[in-house]
Amino acid sequence: MALELWINGICTHHTLLVWRRGADFVLSRRELASEGLTLAGNSADVTVGVDTEVGAMLDEANQRLMVTAPDRNLVPHVFDLRPPVRYETDPTPSGLKLNYDVSAEVSDLRTFAQTGLGFSGSASYFTSHGTLLASGFARALAGHSEGVRLDTAYIVDDPLQVRRWTVGDAISGSLPWARSVRFAGFQLASDFTLRPDLVTTPLPQFFGQTAVPASVDVLIGATKVFETEVDPGPFELRNLPIVSSGSDATVVMTDVLGRQTTQTISIYDTGDLLAPGLSAYSLDTGFLRRGYGVDSFGYDRPMASATFRHGVTPALTVETQSEVSADVQMAGAGLVFAWQPIAVIDADAAGSLSKGRSGGLISAGFHSRWDRFMLFGSWSSASAGYADFTKVAGAPQDRDRLQLGISASLDRFGAVSFSEIDRSVDRGSASRLSTVSYALDCGGRSLTLSGFYDRNANRWYASTTFSVLLGPRTSVSASSSSGSADTASMSYARDADPDGGFGYRLSGHAGYGAGFDAQTDWFGEHASGDLDLSSSGSATGMRAGLNGTVVVVDKHILVARQSDGAVALVKTGLPNIQVYLEHRPVAVSDESGDALVPGLTPFIANHIGVNPDDYPISTVVETDERVAKPSRGGAVVVDLAPRKRHPLLVSVRLEDGLFPPVGSLATLGDGGMKLVVGHKGQIYIDDLTARSTVTLSLPEGVCEFVIAPPPVTDGHFPKLGPALCRPVVSGAS
Repeated sequence: MALELWINGICTHHTLLVWRRGADFVLSRRELASEGLTLAGNSADVTVGVDTEVGAMLDEANQRLMVTAPDRNLVPHVFDLRPPVRYETDPTPSGLKLNYDVSAEVSDLRTFAQTGLGFSGSASYFTSHGTLLASGFARALAGHSEGVRLDTAYIVDDPLQVRRWTVGDAISGSLPWARSVRFAGFQLASDFTLRPDLVTTPLPQFFGQTAVPASVDVLIGATKVFETEVDPGPFELRNLPIVSSGSDATVVMTDVLGRQTTQTISIYDTGDLLAPGLSAYSLDTGFLRRGYGVDSFGYDRPMASATFRHGVTPALTVETQSEVSADVQMAGAGLVFAWQPIAVIDADAAGSLSKGRSGGLISAGFHSRWDRFMLFGSWSSASAGYADFTKVAGAPQDRDRLQLGISASLDRFGAVSFSEIDRSVDRGSASRLSTVSYALDCGGRSLTLSGFYDRNANRWYASTTFSVLLGPRTSVSASSSSGSADTASMSYARDADPDGGFGYRLSGHAGYGAGFDAQTDWFGEHASGDLDLSSSGSATGMRAGLNGTVVVVDKHILVARQSDGAVALVKTGLPNIQVYLEHRPVAVSDESGDALVPGLTPFIANHIGVNPDDYPISTVVETDERVAKPSRGGAVVVDLAPRKRHPLLVSVRLEDGLFPPVGSLATLGDGGMKLVVGHKGQIYIDDLTARSTVTLSLPEGVCEFVIAPPPVTDGHFPKLGPALCRPVVSGAS
């Protein structure tokens, strides 16, 4: 027989076939599982009844099977507070982007000694298949000039797989206890910046159950982030949005009787943990690079390295790294463990073989939170024979390093922190430093006190800064420092609006290096620059700089001020139209109606729009905003140009001189576009491109009149009329 299935008094709205076996009922295991009811065993069918673990009764009058099951047999109803996000980016047209930064400086304006010019820049050719980029700088100072190539690489981003392919110059991956190196060759690495929607750290979960229908609210601080209704039985909340260490989630459950239960969930994470099943890696092979910034082609011996991290559970992440070259072979492994909600602990060990000498390294660390206190510490020790790529290249290796610290929030009285750092390196003396700092922010007034004690030199160094905000972008500050040299300074600053405008900073210094400094910044639509005039002792120098971006895309050459991120070519259709990014004015269209908008954030939604009020009244703006999702370093084309229309307002009269009744219906041409008559016989036509006949339906019959597109007017809304609507004789051809 076919019966409607009810579980614990809740209708599943599912009808299934049921067989009688005496006083019991036989059902399909698969169908029960699809409704969230699981029973022990592997057979295709299951038996339920009065005397079984899962009970069942027949409501013959209503053709229902009433099943009662304990919570352990019910699959929890899952609510995911971070459901999957559909990922996509806009098509990337081929193009070229040039970033430039030009500077000129004079060390002494009286003698014009040490006059220099500098240029740094980067070029990238972007396509839908990848980006070819190159960077470098050149400078001329006191009769000497030089130029250095920095990086050249071809990069392919694969957002769906969260990985990046690089051929050319790159930086190797590394774990916190190891060190990265520059090399040229091939790199395959995970890159979570390709997916801003991806949460890489573990998020907490909440398991609950209720015997009666209830509502569940989730609050982060005082903000409600989720609410839902739950049926009787178990339920699970996944991916509670605790996005920073120290924040808590509060789950409030209210049943139908108004009774509330509250539970607070805390989690502590330093960002070192990976979500379960998530991996981060970097596979590098090529040639080590030396003299970066000095030598354009300082490549050395072949090398290979690999770094891998994997989230095993929400509380455990494992990691490993290895390096291989002719001079050194190194391998290490470790783990990061979360002792929730108190601390995150990490431990690693590595061994190396270099030029016949073996060595080892061990390290450990912790980060902890206790109420308003944050504690952290790390320790590492390396034997004399331990080596990695950087040590072989000549960089000193830490032999022993110990760092301990504590910070405390004093609520409205500010925050204070202390730390201790002991460090010894190969071929160098040990350093032992103790630091202390205090910060207080009171509604536009801030005070910062900091100092450190060099225990080797038995000397204190201290600094103090006090600043006051006088407006949204204006501030005055005073600072002093003591130690090796006592100084005091005072400054007045007005920051430039990054969307366009001027800013300046005036400061004076007393004590060591006494003098003054005057600086102005400028952000324009097509470039930005700065000018700095400074005096110290008897010399007064000046520096000026100019930077910007030139983009060639979609057969257009456009310029803009320099910024990181992608760019958008916005087509507005008309000149002098203001373009907005996230509702902020950022550019104005040129004579061709195009504008270049820099500074787009890659791989997320960027809202680009125009204001319909900026267009002539006769222009119909169908879309005033679009969402752009560019790739990294590329460009997108955003078309906001209104479709060319020919709107018209025509007034019509009948043969007796009266206006047609308001609300009368009219039909335009053979297409049958329906129009409505307004007051004083006015009819609005959205787009009239050719001479057409308008048919007007009246209580006494039908009349017609002919209209033609009016001549183009200079931004004025075209009007015609009054037109005479003549009756149509029935049966006339």
